[in-house]
Amino acid sequence: WANRRAGCGVAADQPGAEGRSTRPLEPRRLAAVARAHRPARHRTDIAAVSRVLALDVGDVRIGLAISDELEILARPLEVLKRVPGPASFRRIAAIVAQEGIHCIVVGLPVREDGAHGKQVASTEAYVRGLASHVDVPIVFWDERNTTGEARALLRVGGHQEGRSAVGLDAAAAAVILQDYLNDQREGSR
Repeated sequence: WANRRAGCGVAADQPGAEGRSTRPLEPRRLAAVARAHRPARHRTDIAAVSRVLALDVGDVRIGLAISDELEILARPLEVLKRVPGPASFRRIAAIVAQEGIHCIVVGLPVREDGAHGKQVASTEAYVRGLASHVDVPIVFWDERNTTGEARALLRVGGHQEGRSAVGLDAAAAAVILQDYLNDQREGSR
């Protein structure tokens, strides 16, 4: 597993590395890439879609968020129940396959002072189980304050406080993922 600054680039010696750059695109190239990825009725050589998935792992639920194909925007995807057994691992593995996920970002719930508590150990244990079901890199990402940011975003969007903890979990995963995506773009400048 990588940590906050490492990112999900594919090393040259990893399977699937051929033709995939580990460097983020320069802004002036984004438009050209967007055109290349846009489905065309007459083209048969369209590049494979590649996205990033984020998880906000809690004791009861796991919020999921997904990036767009250009890895610019994050959006909430769904919420899974965290129950003993491989059910959530299988669902995440299916999403990885269906959506062309090349990296999973997992929010690491460190304390405000940077210390690791019980929840960090629980999240790390979950990721150890998940790693045996997926074949993509898994990156831990500092998730401090993401739930508060998600609550604020939901309020701005007109959602009532307390009506849906489920929506909050997926929104928190989207905040984690957006922070990760922004950091990856800023690191490329």
